[in-house]
Amino acid sequence: MSTKVESGVPGVYWENDRKGWRVYIERDGKKFYLGRRKSLDEAIQLRRNADVGVLPVDEEKKAALFDKMARLRMRAVWREATKGEHGWASFDEFVVSVGDRPKVERRLVAKDESRPIGPDNFQWVKPRFDHQTKEGRSEYLKAHRAANPLLYKGKHFLKKFGITLADYQAKLEEQKGVCAICAKPESGTRNGIVRWLNVDHNHETNEVRGLLCTNCNVAVGMMFEDRNIMRAAITYLDEWDGVEMRIDTAASINGTLGLGA
Repeated sequence: MSTKVESGVPGVYWENDRKGWRVYIERDGKKFYLGRRKSLDEAIQLRRNADVGVLPVDEEKKAALFDKMARLRMRAVWREATKGEHGWASFDEFVVSVGDRPKVERRLVAKDESRPIGPDNFQWVKPRFDHQTKEGRSEYLKAHRAANPLLYKGKHFLKKFGITLADYQAKLEEQKGVCAICAKPESGTRNGIVRWLNVDHNHETNEVRGLLCTNCNVAVGMMFEDRNIMRAAITYLDEWDGVEMRIDTAASINGTLGLGA
């Protein structure tokens, strides 16, 4: 069904969807929009004025621009509202049915959720997040991150380490779900949730080496990944193991002989 009805005057026609007479003029092979009028007489006068060089004032041009932007915004509402089954035959029918989008309630939902949204079953509601404010956009991103943790984890792995979530899962399976150093599962938590094993990588080549628990990952980092320091730490512990063993042995012998400390 056509939404345009010719008036008999070039450049003037009726728009069913906007309930008004739309006026154009052609100059140098280009079509210029002059505005919209409620009555045919006003529309014809607007066109005749343009023919003799009297064009609409700036306010009317701004209104025409706003009208175009409003239809663009309604397109976004249309796409969201008609993702599933619905009762509108076309976008133009949709615009006529729902009217202009309110300033606050910008989301369209079905009044009766048991039936498809349509001309007799819709209502405007305030969106959960106000994307026109910085706070609203921040709240939306926070909620989206909480609802899609794997999506953001995968983005983090790809950006920082150059691996996909599937690569991480394969490495985790290869290590049987435990730390590559201590062979124990991660015990650290954040907000009551057990952390993921950390991705350990070469900071010069960015090559991924393995997955480490928080304790081992911190220990390696605190020793600057310096093998000499790590070997010295092992030697230090071995030496003290020997001292403690000698002390324990002496204490045991003294106790047996009743010599005391």
